Amino acid sequence: MIFSKYNYLFHSEEHGFFLYNAMNNVFIELTEEQYNILQDIKNNIIVPDSIDDFFLNQLLENRIIVENDLDDYYKIKFQRLYSRFDDSSLALTIAPTLACNFRCSYCYEGNTHPNIEMSDETEKKLIEFIKKYDNVKSISVTWYGGEPLLSIDRIRSLTKQIKAINANYSAYMITNGYLMTENIIDELSNLNIYTLQITIDGMEETHNKKRPHITKKDSFQKIIHNMEYFFSVYNKKTISVRVNIDNSNEDEYHLLHKYLTDKFPNKNISIYSGFVTNYLQNSCNSISCEFDREMKSKFMLEQFKKNGVQTLDFFPVISLGECCARKINSFVIGPEGGIYKCWNDVGAKEREIGNVHLTEMTNPALATNYLVGADPLEDIECQNCFYFAVCSGGCPYFRLKNKFENTERDCCAIIKGNLDEFLTAHYLIKKIK
Repeated sequence: MIFSKYNYLFHSEEHGFFLYNAMNNVFIELTEEQYNILQDIKNNIIVPDSIDDFFLNQLLENRIIVENDLDDYYKIKFQRLYSRFDDSSLALTIAPTLACNFRCSYCYEGNTHPNIEMSDETEKKLIEFIKKYDNVKSISVTWYGGEPLLSIDRIRSLTKQIKAINANYSAYMITNGYLMTENIIDELSNLNIYTLQITIDGMEETHNKKRPHITKKDSFQKIIHNMEYFFSVYNKKTISVRVNIDNSNEDEYHLLHKYLTDKFPNKNISIYSGFVTNYLQNSCNSISCEFDREMKSKFMLEQFKKNGVQTLDFFPVISLGECCARKINSFVIGPEGGIYKCWNDVGAKEREIGNVHLTEMTNPALATNYLVGADPLEDIECQNCFYFAVCSGGCPYFRLKNKFENTERDCCAIIKGNLDEFLTAHYLIKKIK
């Protein structure tokens, strides 16, 4: 029996002794005696069989001590591969348009925002494409853009036809929230849309600078008004508010968090920090530049320590699922019918793996690269990493760029290198509650 490599022992001068096991995602508060015993087992000073039966059984049940670490690695590998190649459902991200009524400073499309709308013929071919997956148990769609609500009629038409193909249908929408009129909000149930993601990047002045409407001065108040109506209509539907953080708005996150939680108490609203990402390697400037992993960790921890924000996800989450780019039955569809594996590729012809207007895949190599290329399951560093069970191996898009374009994007989990502090924050939040 050995001390699992997925164990993390640490001592907090202020809060005591702890053990975290990444394989089972268990976090245990220890006595000093238990901590010392585990340190001795880890350092091969004593063998597990020499401790009392009750404590030994606890360690075995939680896989703190194991016969070998390979069994756990193979379990993780199997579960991820199963998720990756599970063909029982079809997941589509559909961008009915690339046009947008906002001009966000950090948008991956820059200032281009081509006014490309899905045609009736492309809609027809897309429905034919979906019908090929007649063996799936469910279909899910994420409406994407551009701003998808600029093509609300197309969304209505596609929804009606997809529901006729498969009754087990659900949808999610990523919208800037500006066009969420009362009529559209009233339609959400009929469109099977259960959750909206809306981005708000700070308090009113900051948000309006970072996410300006193409012609109007104030997008913030319009979005808030639309959210008020949404929550007056729905009790069970959710709005997920993403706050894209960079060095121009990091000091406002806690203010916005308090403003939204005070304004919408007891509502299905989740507020979380995203981070501005420079996908094109040319969008950073002196005002808005992406955070590295250490800066992200510092930001998250300071939100709790300095501002008391308790909803940030400090505790690791076991990551056995896969990004849509690595799932066999997951595709992104552009307004001209282009088929992609990753959201970041939409609109780039050279990144299409096919098109709904064609019968054959046009770039099978790229498709298989996303599925199994630059694979963390085959990466020796990832295999040997303590965080393997709670890290998906990072963004497939960036992993491919690192491998084939010689970039050096950091694909590691934010908690790496700061696990003591993240777990301590989680421990304190649980004590407060």
